[in-house]
Amino acid sequence: MNICYFIEQSSIKCIIIGMNEKTHNKNDLRYRFTEDLIKRAIADIISEKKTTKISVAELIQRCNINRGTFYNHYNSIEDLIKVMCNDFVCECFSKIKSEKINISTDILIDVLSYIKRNRKLFELMISDDYRLQTTDQIIDFVLLKYFGKDSKKRSISNDIETIIIFMVNGSVSIATEWAKNNYKPELELVADKIARLNQAVILKYF
Repeated sequence: MNICYFIEQSSIKCIIIGMNEKTHNKNDLRYRFTEDLIKRAIADIISEKKTTKISVAELIQRCNINRGTFYNHYNSIEDLIKVMCNDFVCECFSKIKSEKINISTDILIDVLSYIKRNRKLFELMISDDYRLQTTDQIIDFVLLKYFGKDSKKRSISNDIETIIIFMVNGSVSIATEWAKNNYKPELELVADKIARLNQAVILKYF
């Protein structure tokens, strides 16, 4: 899957490439209602079983829609989950308004609050199947937003990119341990820990 990110007025627009995006009008209220219905249903099912065990038949029964309606929105269960993970990362980054690389405790409190409210999806994203995809998305976001770097041209030999990879993996690891510990301690303490880690790196290298 290839993902393109566009920065527009301090926000990041996400476009998913390579998943045969449907051509329906996504501003149509019925389309959006059905899409939300599908996403809520898959979120519930994710809390009950592994994604590899989820079938389209089970999902459409849960949503009370027909198979054709599902395929009007998504190509597969995997496609749906990738879209949801992408939306999740986009929502987290929408909370970061600064034009300069600066990750404050207040911003991270907002991000961690969102993570806690959507814990089942976050736990899926940090699972063995999706963690690499998740961290890669975040790294690509940071490189594009703050350094204008195309993710396709990422190079481990570049000092800036190496530092960003370190910061992202460190932050995700702290958040992962927090989730594994049943979201304890309080998110304010976790936000402060992540902020201090990143601020120390930013002060030294940027």
